[in-house]
Amino acid sequence: MKISNTIILILIIGGLLSCDKDENIEGRCKTIDISSKSTTSATGGGVISFSKSKSVISVQIKETGVLCAINENYLELDSNGNCQYDAKKFESSDKEIGTFICYLTNLQPSTTYYIRAFTILESVYKHRNEKVVYKNVVYGDLRSFTTFEDPPKFDYPPPITTPPCPPCVTLNWNIFHAGMPTYFERGVVYATTPTPIITYNNKKVISGTGTGYFSTEICDLKFNTTYYVRAYALNGGEPVYSEQVSFTTCELPSLTTNIPSNVTPNAATLGGNIIYVGNPAYTERGVVYAANTLDLTKENIYKKISGTGIGDFSTEVFGLVPNTTYYVRSYAINGPKPAYGEMVSFTTEISGIWTKKEDFAGGIRVGAVGFSINNKGYVGTGEDRETGFKKDFWEYDPDLNIWTQKADFKGGARIDAVGFSIGNKGYIGTGWDGNNFKKDFWEYDPILNTWTEKTDFAGEVRSSAVGFSIGIKGYIGTGWNGNEYQDFWEYDPDENKWTQRLNFPGESRRLAVGFSIEDKGYVGTGGNNNNDFWEYNPVRNIWTRKENIPNGGTASAIGFSIGSKGYIGTGYPWGRRDFWEYDPISDTWIQKGDFAGGGREAAVCFSIGNKGYVGTGFTYDEGGPLKHDFWEFTP
Repeated sequence: MKISNTIILILIIGGLLSCDKDENIEGRCKTIDISSKSTTSATGGGVISFSKSKSVISVQIKETGVLCAINENYLELDSNGNCQYDAKKFESSDKEIGTFICYLTNLQPSTTYYIRAFTILESVYKHRNEKVVYKNVVYGDLRSFTTFEDPPKFDYPPPITTPPCPPCVTLNWNIFHAGMPTYFERGVVYATTPTPIITYNNKKVISGTGTGYFSTEICDLKFNTTYYVRAYALNGGEPVYSEQVSFTTCELPSLTTNIPSNVTPNAATLGGNIIYVGNPAYTERGVVYAANTLDLTKENIYKKISGTGIGDFSTEVFGLVPNTTYYVRSYAINGPKPAYGEMVSFTTEISGIWTKKEDFAGGIRVGAVGFSINNKGYVGTGEDRETGFKKDFWEYDPDLNIWTQKADFKGGARIDAVGFSIGNKGYIGTGWDGNNFKKDFWEYDPILNTWTEKTDFAGEVRSSAVGFSIGIKGYIGTGWNGNEYQDFWEYDPDENKWTQRLNFPGESRRLAVGFSIEDKGYVGTGGNNNNDFWEYNPVRNIWTRKENIPNGGTASAIGFSIGSKGYIGTGYPWGRRDFWEYDPISDTWIQKGDFAGGGREAAVCFSIGNKGYVGTGFTYDEGGPLKHDFWEFTP
């Protein structure tokens, strides 16, 4: 039987086509490395070559491409030329000997793939006078590659149009794509040079995951400095950065603090001078001030002063404490942190005005007594060291500024007696006449200008005691007759009777001062230059220790009250002239203007309305002369 021109198709998968040793074809395929790799694609290919025997009539390259899979064991075609399992076949359009290229697409980011190039050769050769057709698949070597991560993606950050002011600035960012794999760290990186990177510049990690907005606060910034900032995210390889945003921090205003002017006991004019308004320009200016502190911030007392631009600004502040050192700085604000001028200080004036009045008409003396009845003052007794002890008695009219002699004190000449008024009557008692200590007690009627002896003081004879009145009662305590005392007695003029009250709780003493404020009595100083101060409550018959007088202690001083305040000044040692005001509500002392008549002790005093009066006495700092000058005090 004759067989002619019959074609037999033989497909051999994965092997080498061969017949007789000299009647075969040998195909070769080499896998080339991946190029142009991305997150979801890559470029691959191979190199094809072959050799044939003399019996081979023709060879045709039917198909070229690359097999790709995540499992290296799946990179072979089945009998139908299809991929196995989840492998993918990517064909090339190149069908010539040599290099072919194909494109791998729809890959997964950050995934390792295995590849093999392949080619399908179709050969025709003569076998026993018949043409035979063979198809053969030739595979290249096994290789692998990993796709890039899918990077996170940021929105373009909004520009910063207003210069932020140190120390901090807050920036907002938006991650609209979290990447694959999802990022595991995000934050910002910033520097004073462009294109900051996390390897070399300041980095701040911001907690959180997923897409959406996040904010960050960058602190420790410097003024008038340009910063460059980028958000970043990490999801495996190189950091992914947002677009860069830059800003220049604000420049603080420049200003000086003016020297305070128009300083009074309770007010002063404060201000400053704006030299440069800042960038942006300041929105608030003023002064900040405080007493006795160098730590001045806007947390202290401050006062805004309206206005803009450069130049001087000022304001008057009130409510200052007399004789107090204040520190002040001007300020201007164009951001969260104020700019300050230099610190300056000033001391308020000591309040209290002293006015010289008509000299006491009775002449020089020490150790006199004084009190006021209604709108008149009265001074009497004492010693002038020339004619001896005195018993004359004088009335002062503050409206006319004149002295008028009244009936002599009927109890006789003496020194260091006690005097006070109750209602429209005056009272004098105790003292020393040069020979004897006294305990007699007398009442003066200014209308009749007469003296009436009352019941003797119920305590021991004495001089240099303290006395004052509260309401309709009088009080005498402390004193000296060779011994110092601390007993305390109440006088009732209606019953003309003395009643012993709770002893003064301080040390026994003489030459103390006493006065009353409203319904309380006050005793302090005296003795061995004490500075303790005590309040007496007649209703409860108790004494309460109060704030010490801040004058270091004194004796033979004067004391009186005006309204709701008490006053103590002058005294020993060495003729003091300092003068102090006591506030019983706050239990505080403030220094007032020094007594203008000069330092002295053993002076006399009283108050009328809202004025105080001080005169007579003697002083050591002017050689020891006795005085008869007379002064009016206005708080």
